[in-house]
Amino acid sequence: MTRRKPTAAAPPPPVERDPRPPVEAIRAAAFAQFAERGYPVVTVRDIMKACGLTQGALYNHFRSKDELLHDIIASTQGELERICQQAVTEAGDDPRAKLAAFVRVYVVRHCRLRVEALVANREMSWLD
Repeated sequence: MTRRKPTAAAPPPPVERDPRPPVEAIRAAAFAQFAERGYPVVTVRDIMKACGLTQGALYNHFRSKDELLHDIIASTQGELERICQQAVTEAGDDPRAKLAAFVRVYVVRHCRLRVEALVANREMSWLD
């Protein structure tokens, strides 16, 4: 009887690299991971594996996972603030019209971009 040598398990197939520029790929992967699993349980390794980059690549663009979260929230909230301010400005001088314009833009944006709103609102408490 011939003994067979144990063979190592086949390595998992490599994750295909996201074709976007690295900083965009990192943001997109982090956003998806934070939305699905929540900021506290997602690791840098998870993010980088999801976009097909090495773990060290994150640090070429962000100092930390915290800074990455801050960047994501600042981007989504900055755009929300900009369009709300524009709506209020265009509403004229009537305070009721200004409030109605603000609420309309805020609610419509949150309905259209539910995942972005979820991540920004849920994960903001993790920022210093």
